[in-house]
Amino acid sequence: GAQRAGCEWLARQQFVQDPTLSPLDCSYEAETVKHEFPVSADLHPAIIQRLRLLWSLEMGRPLPSFEHWLNFITEDATKAANTHHLHSSDKEEEEKLQAAIQKSRGICYEESCECFAPFRGPRCDIVDEGSEVARARPYKAAVHYIVNDEDDHIAEMAHSLRTLWKRLNAASDYPVLVFHDGLSAASRLYLMNSAPHRMWFHRTPTDFFPSNSSLPAILLANNEEFIRMRHTFHPGYRAQSRFRSGPFFATAVAQRFDYLLGLDGDSMFPGRLEQDPFQVMHSDASLVLGYQYITMTSPSSSQKFWQVSLLYCGLLGADLVKAAEGGHFFQRSLSATGGWETSPSWTNMVVMTDCELVRVSFFKPGTEYYRYFEFLDSFGGFWLHRWGDHAVRALGTGLALWLLEHGSNLDHNESSQVYQAYDMKLSYAHQNSCFCPSDLKCVWHDGREGSGEKHWPKQKKVWTCEPKVATT
Repeated sequence: GAQRAGCEWLARQQFVQDPTLSPLDCSYEAETVKHEFPVSADLHPAIIQRLRLLWSLEMGRPLPSFEHWLNFITEDATKAANTHHLHSSDKEEEEKLQAAIQKSRGICYEESCECFAPFRGPRCDIVDEGSEVARARPYKAAVHYIVNDEDDHIAEMAHSLRTLWKRLNAASDYPVLVFHDGLSAASRLYLMNSAPHRMWFHRTPTDFFPSNSSLPAILLANNEEFIRMRHTFHPGYRAQSRFRSGPFFATAVAQRFDYLLGLDGDSMFPGRLEQDPFQVMHSDASLVLGYQYITMTSPSSSQKFWQVSLLYCGLLGADLVKAAEGGHFFQRSLSATGGWETSPSWTNMVVMTDCELVRVSFFKPGTEYYRYFEFLDSFGGFWLHRWGDHAVRALGTGLALWLLEHGSNLDHNESSQVYQAYDMKLSYAHQNSCFCPSDLKCVWHDGREGSGEKHWPKQKKVWTCEPKVATT
């Protein structure tokens, strides 16, 4: 018994092939040894939540050889895999690199390592798969946020997490991924205590912020009053817009999932959800982007955006005149009015990304969408002109859908699968927008009173869906 226990311990360290172990007679196959330890369903929910609180605080330096014997990957390895995906014709090697991402249980940076869902603990060998419903699910899906460590943003997200739990996760138990550029232990605990989600915290990539040479002078002036009045001028706002436009899909965290529901910190679910949005997308292989609403963006935040996009369309030979004729999602972004039918222009239409559901395989590196993002990114418009992820998502998705159906100068292979974007029609609210089921109406409340958050931003609303009052 003691000998076998010793062999199993050594096997977990992946040392079973070492000839120095021969005196122990560890002759059985290493694959039969259990390398992962599930969270017991017999534990009291309060104990499980306490464990998750402790796991959320793990920010220690990696142990020696941590990356090797835990199947970890590094940030550099992830970037290499994505670069290979873009440029190599060796499909076998590409598959190996992508398989490494799927096999790994976490990622290591210079100062710390993080576990991927569903793994936990200092060695990421504890498996936290959640409820029976979550364990039985035939696909991998998660909800994700990006937040910084400011009191008002933490307050907003705490309220968002409570509504998410009430309307979806109490029954469905999807993992919640929180991307951040540095959250204190107090903020992590506050978010963890807001609702009993299975939550994982992930640092944004090391190149989340650019060097100062890439930033315009107005962002280097450090005029706090000016930035408070115009938050979109803050480098952090532009960084998250760029991150959500493309690099998010290149992270090893995102590529481990089939579907991801992206929310803003101030998103909320004011009423019942008629359907599980993940199940809707999973049941229809043609669905690649679910959005809550479409609107128009300001010309001031999209300077030169259409001109650069037009260059890319010209490079690919995309027939914009035909695309503007109608019957396609791309057409919603294009206008051919006023006698200029032979030269369509962008309508400034954007897909709001504060609530969006994506099929990850459609947006990851190597896809039509991601190639479009990379072309945009090479012009520096996210930093220079405040290009928004909502604009990239609208035009990028529309163009990718069009190219997959009609081909391009670079790739004449048309897809046999027809893909589409669709309106999710959820009970949902964000800032001044609110959507409720047809039998209910949107009602706004004072933010601090409605949310119970003392740091809730002044004059910002909280929404609920309430019964309509019958008229006589």
